[in-house]
Amino acid sequence: MPDEEYAFQMKNIEKKYLSTGVVANKSVDFDGKYGEVHSLVGENGSGKTTLMLVLSGFYSPDKGDIFIEGEKFKFKSPKSAIKKGIGMVHQERHLIPSHTVIENILLGHGRDRDRLNLKEAERKINEICNKYSFDLDLYERLENLSASEKQLVEIIKVLFHDAKIIILDEPASVLTPQEQEKFLESVKGLAEDGACVILISHKLPIVMNVSDRITVLRDGNVVNTVTPEMTSYEELANMMVGKDEMFYVEREKAKKGSEILRVDDLSALNDKGQEAFNVSFTVHENEIFTVVGVSGNGQRELVETVAGLRKPTGGKIMLRDKDITNFSIRDRIEIGVEYLPAEKILRGIIVDFDLSKNFAMNRHRDRDYSKRGIIDWDMIKKSCEESITDFEVKASGIGTMAGHLSGGNIQKLLLARTLTHCKDLLIAEDPTQGLDVRAANFTRERLIDFKEGNKGVLLVTGNLDEALEISDRIAPIYEGEIQEVIPAEEASKEKIGRLITGSSEWVE
Repeated sequence: MPDEEYAFQMKNIEKKYLSTGVVANKSVDFDGKYGEVHSLVGENGSGKTTLMLVLSGFYSPDKGDIFIEGEKFKFKSPKSAIKKGIGMVHQERHLIPSHTVIENILLGHGRDRDRLNLKEAERKINEICNKYSFDLDLYERLENLSASEKQLVEIIKVLFHDAKIIILDEPASVLTPQEQEKFLESVKGLAEDGACVILISHKLPIVMNVSDRITVLRDGNVVNTVTPEMTSYEELANMMVGKDEMFYVEREKAKKGSEILRVDDLSALNDKGQEAFNVSFTVHENEIFTVVGVSGNGQRELVETVAGLRKPTGGKIMLRDKDITNFSIRDRIEIGVEYLPAEKILRGIIVDFDLSKNFAMNRHRDRDYSKRGIIDWDMIKKSCEESITDFEVKASGIGTMAGHLSGGNIQKLLLARTLTHCKDLLIAEDPTQGLDVRAANFTRERLIDFKEGNKGVLLVTGNLDEALEISDRIAPIYEGEIQEVIPAEEASKEKIGRLITGSSEWVE
């Protein structure tokens, strides 16, 4: 029976994707109370996001009921859910890059007497920012913001619409350690102010720190609901995957080969016209060279410049003694450079294309896949089928739309495409961002396997543990400058922590 004690209750929810035949939710019961943080954890593809898309009105359940404060509701759209005080911050941002912060926040907002009171809206937004210590220029364009700042815009947008039930889907995946700490305080503050906060996260330390309750989903089913006091990181991980499993990557010491990439005094401007970085480094065969740092220290611009997405203002990029500084993206691909982007949907795939078409991206000129300018789709489909099997992409077939895959399976699709075709150098930007423990482990293992074929990996990440786990050399970056290049065996979390924060001390 529905209970008014709860902000919401979901009873016996079932949701099946007709396009893939996958049953994402199987008779799920889930609820939340005002004044609490209820975390939802599970592997990629376990049904977490689907369940919350049902609650927020994006999907209609095939079976089951939703109760808001004890009253049964059937949402016809996200707009009807917003009217009932339900707001969702999505893992993949739903923002318009060319619009300003305030314009993005106001999108879809109802008008009073056909006119929007911009001054009153600005006052309310500033009040939210001050309350939760969010530092944003409301008239800056989204395209000029960092990933973490864009995440804050999404959160403010939900708060501006007076949401009382707030769903946060992997909100900390793009935040730096310092930003995460501030963000956790904000999440706790939302609950203390009486909101019902639903947190979807793969970061178990965050879940254990901030949650009042934790529900584990596996294969679309609820495994258990516990409190942090009742469980541990290990138990949560085991509930997620269904068995005891050690999560670590085995690797041997690299046998460094010849030089693949040399970057000499390379520099470029950020989107505000300021110098973003000035660096020099090399990457060798059989090596993962990792640039690690706090977001906003030039690493995004560095990745884009080496990949050909941003024009350098100085310096050289050499690939096996060939100057590729001014090569186009197509030329870089043809000579052996591939890019694995952090923003999987924005830069990695086309959601309305099936797996075979996504797999074929940038391959239409390859001799293996085209003859006299005509694409050989039979060969592409055969190669795609082999690759998605090898990379364990969960889909009903290569005709599945890419947008119907979970985040982890989209990443596996991108890995399949880039690693299958990469001839020399892979540029991997935050490759495990937003992935669960198993999917992250899978990704790291594949990067290690790839580089051991006399190839090189330029890894750019904000994850210190990841850098220490799989790197052969580590280059901490701070304010656009590489502070030191450290062999993996000489690196420590404390040392790297000091270098990426520009401080003399590091506190765990």
